[in-house]
Amino acid sequence: MNEAHAHKFSPLDEIMPPLWMTLILCFPCADSRKDHVANILQKGLSRLVEERPVLAGKLKIRTAADGISDDGRPGSLSLEIPENPVQEVKLQINDLSRSDDDSGWRDCSYDELRAAGMPLSKMDGAKLCAVQYGVVSETGRVFDARLSFIQGGCFIAVSTCHTFADAWGLVVMVDMWARCCREIQQASSAAAVQNEMPKLGHALPSALFPRVEDGDYERLRNRPELWQLLGLDWRHIGTTNRRAGPAPFHQPPEVIRTCMFTMSPADMEQIKKMATPTQAEIRADDDDDSGPRWISTKDALTAFLWRSIIRARAPSWGGGSANIPPGAESMVSVAIDGRRALDPPIPLTYIGNVVFCALTWLPIDLLTSPETSLSTITLAIRRSIQQKARDAKLLGDAVRLAVSIPDVSKGLGNAFTSWFDRDLVTTSIMDMPVYGLDFGPLFGGGGSSTPTGTPEFVRQPRGLFDGICMVQPKQRNGMVDVIISLEPEQMDRLIKDEDFSRHLKILCE
Repeated sequence: MNEAHAHKFSPLDEIMPPLWMTLILCFPCADSRKDHVANILQKGLSRLVEERPVLAGKLKIRTAADGISDDGRPGSLSLEIPENPVQEVKLQINDLSRSDDDSGWRDCSYDELRAAGMPLSKMDGAKLCAVQYGVVSETGRVFDARLSFIQGGCFIAVSTCHTFADAWGLVVMVDMWARCCREIQQASSAAAVQNEMPKLGHALPSALFPRVEDGDYERLRNRPELWQLLGLDWRHIGTTNRRAGPAPFHQPPEVIRTCMFTMSPADMEQIKKMATPTQAEIRADDDDDSGPRWISTKDALTAFLWRSIIRARAPSWGGGSANIPPGAESMVSVAIDGRRALDPPIPLTYIGNVVFCALTWLPIDLLTSPETSLSTITLAIRRSIQQKARDAKLLGDAVRLAVSIPDVSKGLGNAFTSWFDRDLVTTSIMDMPVYGLDFGPLFGGGGSSTPTGTPEFVRQPRGLFDGICMVQPKQRNGMVDVIISLEPEQMDRLIKDEDFSRHLKILCE
């Protein structure tokens, strides 16, 4: 079977909203190298598409009007592959140093942006990205790229649809492109390089494609924990109205302030130390001897951010934090890569969605109280991850629910009704080797301390998924950045929070 026509979307792909996500890789680049850089990137992209024609595919969503056939349900996904994918896929090239509009890019230099911390305010998706914003793509192509030049530097923006790949999958695809660019610079044969990426569409992970049995949906649909793991609205569970729609999503505030904060390895070590429970706390938390015995650095950081952000938000809620109803809860969502937790495990070379959500609830007064230890919050998060997102049988049932939903063309609703209210949505790519992506000796350098070939900065488009707390990839020096969006007065409170600012310093906005 031809690989181009064999790609099969998993049930976890099909329940994902069709949002586009983008990474912007920032490199110093002498003006004299512009043509060479563009040429290598285009040749590398052509080689990549020749090897993986599915990356030239355009997303097609089956609607209810298409009916149900043996190969899909309403809302199921497929790819339209052009007859000549290599000819079709072209790198978009944009020289902003020659821009004649009033955007200010003509006089903007890479050195100036480097000195300012590569601010988010300059990461304009309309200028830098093939997909301007996360919701709409002009081409619908599942892999799109744009190269933008400014004085002394360049940006490589790579976009993919979240129904095609998760964040790890995007990094794998960019790494494949980088490898093609290295091969061309080294004049090596593609056949001479061992490529661990499996043929897409072959050897599909069995854990993601279970056989649907009669009655699966009715058997599984009334288990809220499965909808929660899938990041979907579970609030309709138990209703007598079978047509009840999902909970409405609250619109974001009109004015948002987004800042990037940074923390050192020592800061992370201190946060982890504060969050690590004593043996007495572990025993007190564990009634049935099944609770967590340890916490991770990610757990600790999530707990610290959750507490700090809700403290900053709470005074803005209808009459202030003093008027929060007794027992009112806040929920935090942690995105979990399920590749190793499923049975059998999913290979790391699989680029499709294997993301689950671990949801944790705590009373707001407990979460924000100065008397509550960080270890209490962290243990609650670790318990949720351990009991749900690391349970292979539970994850398997969640996948089975996803594949048995009869119609995914209708809005399934989100587990989070707001990204700005009482709940906090987090995502972390801290451990993804984005700063190690090596495009070859032509890239980078130019007075930078960054090793040749790898990006000096990694950013995301301004305004992309405002409200989600996004932990960025760990840099070569161990520093980690965090993107936070709040209402302006809430951001002021966060920055003035001594406990928060002791460990996270504002880098840019």
